[in-house]
Amino acid sequence: MPARRSPRRTLERLVTLDGGTRLRLRTHLPPGWAEGATTAASPASRPTGAGGGAGRSPAGASAAPTVAGAATGGAEASAVVVMVHGTLVTDAAYAATARALAKRLRAPVATYARRGRSGSSPQPEQDLLAAEVADLRAVMALTGARSVLGHSFGGSVALLAAAEHAAAGGRPWSVVTWDAALNLDGMLAGLWRPGMAEAVADARWGTAWAHLVRDLGTAGPLSRLPVTVLRGMIGAASFTRPGKGMLRLLPASSAEMRAAVAEPVDAQALARNLADTRVTLVTGGRSPGFFADTARVLTQAAHRAGAPQRTAAMAWRVMPARLHDGPITPEPFMLRTLASALR
Repeated sequence: MPARRSPRRTLERLVTLDGGTRLRLRTHLPPGWAEGATTAASPASRPTGAGGGAGRSPAGASAAPTVAGAATGGAEASAVVVMVHGTLVTDAAYAATARALAKRLRAPVATYARRGRSGSSPQPEQDLLAAEVADLRAVMALTGARSVLGHSFGGSVALLAAAEHAAAGGRPWSVVTWDAALNLDGMLAGLWRPGMAEAVADARWGTAWAHLVRDLGTAGPLSRLPVTVLRGMIGAASFTRPGKGMLRLLPASSAEMRAAVAEPVDAQALARNLADTRVTLVTGGRSPGFFADTARVLTQAAHRAGAPQRTAAMAWRVMPARLHDGPITPEPFMLRTLASALR
């Protein structure tokens, strides 16, 4: 008898959203999950309307983005959690964590390559953050997911998308972020520093990478090295496959950083729109301080905006000794924490 093929654990497809935006979507299946099965929250089993509800969005609120043509309702796209990756990487960096979470949750977990990478559409020249928010809302609608896990810039996108979704009358999501950074009330404006801005403007990507690593401090001990040393390191690494990949992502990553600090976000207004959304803000104990500052300011705003009858809550949890890149490594304690918050 011919040998039986083991079922695929990761399904991949290129989806086209309304307006022609393309995103590469991967669905990571748990062990024993029959290929072609749908989740309880899949689009095929949910009523139509914003967030699965039956009514229309309130006047003046933005409607949920829709997915074009055959992209809707496919069983291979169904998931319970969507992961949104950070800068300088693609969603492929989170594959091990996505598979581990799918195993713990016993349900599919989806990742997608954000704009400017891996076959997805290019970034727009303007309103990048708004485009990323619209993309995530469309992916959530496509997969039927009710929970989202965002890392770094992906966490910022997740918070803004969840707030916009709730303001439009959608059923609130469950949101977990790791080291999300938002320019709440202008607090991050100083991160876009002259050296970085000049290197990006001149397309000196090796220098831009060195400033990004040094200025953001997200690379642990590496971030303490002088810019000249870092520039030499990326120059040497540019002859390797990982180095080439990193430099290829620099234009998209620098645009994301600039978008994240370009416009201040009203912390009080964001907290009000997230008042009915269960939000867990996780920060690494060894991550740069501005991530903890974001969590502190937003949780304080949420408490000021809250009311005793609210059933949802915003929580801030510090993961001791963890670095900024925590979600890329599927460490057991971290996985338990994230899976518990996502349930």
